[in-house]
Amino acid sequence: MISSDWCGFCRYAQPTAEKVCSDNDITFVKLDIDDLPKQIKKPDAVPTFLFRVDSKTLEIWLGSDLDKLKEKCTKHFGRLK
Repeated sequence: MISSDWCGFCRYAQPTAEKVCSDNDITFVKLDIDDLPKQIKKPDAVPTFLFRVDSKTLEIWLGSDLDKLKEKCTKHFGRLK
């Protein structure tokens, strides 16, 4: 998850994202957009979720809709608990 402390949508989505990941053995990583090095292209909006498996990016999704987030996790990682 690429987010920022000043982003209300990020603060809204983060607890659910962390819980879905921890309940399903999915690694959750949070990066603050303001701390990214200049060499890295920043996303157009936050929160941005990168769904990755074996160092391969499967999808980049911008949003904070919790039902959609769960759909994306199911799509990429299988049935959720």
